[in-house]
Amino acid sequence: MFLAGATYTFTNDDAEPCELKIALPFPAQKAVFADLRFDLEGANGSAPPAPGGGNITGYNRLAPGQTVTPRVGYRSQGLDRCS
Repeated sequence: MFLAGATYTFTNDDAEPCELKIALPFPAQKAVFADLRFDLEGANGSAPPAPGGGNITGYNRLAPGQTVTPRVGYRSQGLDRCS
């Protein structure tokens, strides 16, 4: 079993709103993924993440000065490492 995860912090330093796109690529097409985590702490009105193209992607609109903390991760069976 392979466990992957990360936590980031993004701040919109611009004077205008911006769109944040977060894409979590999956390392293999035929592995089994479980316990998917895709949280946007500090986000308001974000769209649910959607799978496609070998990854899962989420979008959120950030107001000027707004900070969000995305937490992403998953467990996978069929992988012993990420390459």
